[in-house]
Amino acid sequence: MLKILAENAKLITVTASVAADLANKEGYVVEQIAASNKVQLYTTGIPYAVLGERIQGSDQWNAYDLRGGGIVPCVAGGAINTPSYVKPANGGKVVAGAQNDHCVGVKRDPVAACADGEAIGVHVGLSVMP
Repeated sequence: MLKILAENAKLITVTASVAADLANKEGYVVEQIAASNKVQLYTTGIPYAVLGERIQGSDQWNAYDLRGGGIVPCVAGGAINTPSYVKPANGGKVVAGAQNDHCVGVKRDPVAACADGEAIGVHVGLSVMP
């Protein structure tokens, strides 16, 4: 369970392509599968949302819309300083962005640098890092 709480984030409902693939992946970025209304863990597509809690007994999850603003709990895929732009990595964790990367937001919490697998708070908004 993530220890970072969402603040003012927009919730949406997403449906898993394969529910077992998203089990225990709260805080991971997902992408929409082409020509489908289902999602999978982020690979190289367009970031769509960050997984929240699974809706009990279904293949659906509450998720945080990356276009909705607010602070969203994410899982770090490596060392990230604060503040830093973050982008999704293959598999759905977020990593530090670099110039001209398509990013999903800016790391806000914790103030200290984080490591792989740690929960972080990201002020979400799709952008290109300057």
